[in-house]
Amino acid sequence: MRNQLIVLSLFAFAFPLKAQLGIVVSSTQSRATLWQAIPENFIVHRKAEFLQNGTNGVIDYAFSLNDDAIRLRPGIQVMYANSVYYPHYFKIGMIGLQGNIEFALWGKKDKNGNKTPFRPFLQISPGLGFASMRYDRPKNLENTEFESFKSHCLAPSFGASLFLEFKLTPLLTVAPSVGYRYFHQLYWEDFTELASKGQLVGTNDRSNMREFEFGFRISLAFK
Repeated sequence: MRNQLIVLSLFAFAFPLKAQLGIVVSSTQSRATLWQAIPENFIVHRKAEFLQNGTNGVIDYAFSLNDDAIRLRPGIQVMYANSVYYPHYFKIGMIGLQGNIEFALWGKKDKNGNKTPFRPFLQISPGLGFASMRYDRPKNLENTEFESFKSHCLAPSFGASLFLEFKLTPLLTVAPSVGYRYFHQLYWEDFTELASKGQLVGTNDRSNMREFEFGFRISLAFK
């Protein structure tokens, strides 16, 4: 505990000027091409998307540098998406850390020296998370009993987002956002064999996942 307090104190002295506590909630659309191929061919026969819609949330803490033109914004990210092809059920959940860096695309003032009502930021966002996958399928033809299969893996990712920030009060800032995140080589153990009922083995257990995010951030500023 003592060491943790020392680290937090160093952060406070290293970034003494401004800080922001932010919460971001996003609606997501995802695509994992290799995983998607298995349900399409063996369960839904190309009639539905796989893990397409989901929700993403981030709690972050921003330190401002260079008159707020650059921000360091580490955050904790959670994500959830599922697909229900009754009686089959798939889901993926994730929790992880993001090392976000934000750059103002232009200054606080326009060419006439007046303060602008908004300010756009570009966020670069490497991350590392822990992903949990689950597949439930029926054990009998009556669909009254089900068996559940679970898998876990580390999930490295890289993303980029655009925020259009509106400062409503000295304390409160809001910002709509749009973003993209790429998850590299997620591993769902035995996914191919389970979803294809043993017709294929191993070929689609690993997949890259691409995620588009449309969200909204609320930030509280303090010194």
